Amino acid sequence: MGLSILSIWQHETLIMNISLALFIIFATASYITSPWRNLPPGPRRLPIIGNTLQLMDKHWLLSKNCKEGFEIMYLDAAGQPTIVLNSLKAAFSLLECRAGKYSDRPHFVMVQKVLTNNLLLPFQTNGERWRRMRRAAHEALTKRAVRNYHPIQMKEATILALSVLSSSASCNRDKEFQRLAASTIMSIVYDYPTLTTSEHNQTIERIEQHFNRINHAATPESFLVNIFPWMMYIPERFARWKREGLRQYTEDYEMFQGLLNRVRVDLANGSDRPSFGASLLQRPDHNRLSDPEMTFLAGVLYLAGSETTATTLSWWTLAMIAFPEVQRRAQAELDAVIGRERLPTFADSLAFRTCTRSSKRSFAGALPRHLVYPVPQAKRLVQGTFVPKGTVCMANIWHLQSRPSRIRSRRPISSDQSDTSTTSTEGYRLDL
Repeated sequence: MGLSILSIWQHETLIMNISLALFIIFATASYITSPWRNLPPGPRRLPIIGNTLQLMDKHWLLSKNCKEGFEIMYLDAAGQPTIVLNSLKAAFSLLECRAGKYSDRPHFVMVQKVLTNNLLLPFQTNGERWRRMRRAAHEALTKRAVRNYHPIQMKEATILALSVLSSSASCNRDKEFQRLAASTIMSIVYDYPTLTTSEHNQTIERIEQHFNRINHAATPESFLVNIFPWMMYIPERFARWKREGLRQYTEDYEMFQGLLNRVRVDLANGSDRPSFGASLLQRPDHNRLSDPEMTFLAGVLYLAGSETTATTLSWWTLAMIAFPEVQRRAQAELDAVIGRERLPTFADSLAFRTCTRSSKRSFAGALPRHLVYPVPQAKRLVQGTFVPKGTVCMANIWHLQSRPSRIRSRRPISSDQSDTSTTSTEGYRLDL
């Protein structure tokens, strides 16, 4: 009896040892052949949270750790694979040459399902609603359509010039640029009255608070529901973040709807002043947009245009201060073509001015990084590295523009380009 028990025990032990050996062999083979061992290089990751702490630092993407050695950098944002493109070659190869595969958006649950009810165009995934809203925005902002807004831009530019000339040296120029951007966008979108420098506009503050909440919620680490989507099923009475988010969505929707209703009332009263909101309301059957979709589509233009316009003006001003000879050349062209008796208009052909405006885009970008795009499927990338499906991809714009290879010395414009009244911009190039 004892011998039988011993033989059974030895037999079971042998089976366990064989099973353990097979498991170790299988695990080792899986580890050796796993594509996850060939991820793109990146900084050291912590367990569970990955590189979340580094991503929370707004200046980290411009730091030495980010700049050196990582053309394509892999980060782990608390379980969300992320790729940062730190070279022009990589950014152009993926985001330009393969644009069709990188046109979607990642799932930020707090933004899409709570704060905006999936109505905010920049955060929508590629689908039927996104195509309808994008088409409506494109048709209302074509080159021919934006000519209707030239008087608004001229008026706001004149107000800005007068304000800058009459203000003291201690005046905050950024505030002036922000006023111009906010007033211009609100006038174009809602036919809103001109905002003055001294005006404390409550509507503008509420819109900016709305988009500040969106920017905060559009990061994986800001709300746990972005990392654990199943938390959306928690009842509101047990989830304060959900209850507050839905309340804010209701208030924001009512605010944007009130702005669009102003345009609706003006149209009913016979107003023929052009605005983006009017173009949406006048073609409901063509655009096939519901009232909530039109409401948020009009509102999102403030997000798209206000901050970027003000930032672009600030960078342009810095460029002109940093390169005074360029500023003198532009002023000389203005004097030669227009003179001192009137202001320039959109009808004037100013080649050098066009060049300075275009060169600003290579001087500095309005945003620190590009919008993010999820990788549609697992794939091999540069030099055989592996990129998991669902990886978020972004271009590190400020880093790309601050690289030494991008900071080129200015080429003097040759004497054969001295005719500033020419209507052609060919040959003009400012390498700031």
